[in-house]
Amino acid sequence: MKRIISSLLSAIMLAVSLPITAYAESGGDKETIIEELFDKRDHLNVSIMLDQELGLNTLDLETEINNINAQLKELGVEQLTSEEVQERFGSCEDIIPYIEKPESNTVNWFLDNDIQSANGVAYDVQTLTATAKTNVNSNLKGTKNITLQTKKNWTAGALKVLEVAANKLISFAISSNAGAKTAKTAYDYAKAYLSGISTTTEISDVEASYMVSYSTTVKFKFVKKRGQPESSQQMTFISTRCEVAVHGSFPVFTYKNGATHPNIISYNDRIVATPSGYNSNENAVKLFIDPSYTPAFAYVGYIDIYGLEGQKVTTLSPICPSYPTQVF
Repeated sequence: MKRIISSLLSAIMLAVSLPITAYAESGGDKETIIEELFDKRDHLNVSIMLDQELGLNTLDLETEINNINAQLKELGVEQLTSEEVQERFGSCEDIIPYIEKPESNTVNWFLDNDIQSANGVAYDVQTLTATAKTNVNSNLKGTKNITLQTKKNWTAGALKVLEVAANKLISFAISSNAGAKTAKTAYDYAKAYLSGISTTTEISDVEASYMVSYSTTVKFKFVKKRGQPESSQQMTFISTRCEVAVHGSFPVFTYKNGATHPNIISYNDRIVATPSGYNSNENAVKLFIDPSYTPAFAYVGYIDIYGLEGQKVTTLSPICPSYPTQVF
């Protein structure tokens, strides 16, 4: 049996405003489509990680990711190597601190250009996006396994199997065929498989296995006034988003027609943690205009997931980088 983790969702964000300023985005529909494609890519990326841990074939999912990469290219999103990122964003002290180049290419880098206006002034915003590669290790992703056991008898409707909590500055979604709830019980998962189970069905000596795969996407924003040279560009705003895939299973014994019948309930759930201000061009421009503006980042600081009986399994600590070359 495989196993998982338990995590709580949280990040750090301050909210202080500049004097009232009018901001307008020019990318519109194109930028929305690009971000939707990145979201789909994250979803597929985490699915591949989980399926690889389970020993499943991932060729179809990898083909889908390649198709998304092609669509991003058609929309003008440039894919960079780690060497190109280092050359263009990692060695200019006026933009970000210089550190040594990562040892290997473990990250997918994408570069997107947009225009953001404030009080009639147009600004060029470059978004450097870092996502994990599926076939190599990196500090953008991870997989954990764990097994938990109940300590007493429970009814199916009262036994919590998976729960997640979030800091108020993080929005998150939990989805599966059991419905979008922040806490799932044994009944929520088992009712789709067992016609005879109810919320009052007694469950005892449950050993549940969990597996979790998670992947972080990082957005670095670089800003300059439109028409100004590249040397005037500044990195101003950084944000992260984390997607978690959970695979779990637990046994349920039901009594019917004078006999006890064993069943294994398996489920997959998806958790997406997004901080307020994620991928904000507006915040990036505000920080270019006034470097003292806050927030200067929107991070998913940590995620806690809870398993059987509300037992905390573990804490995920997604990377919160200060500049691109910290991502490897």
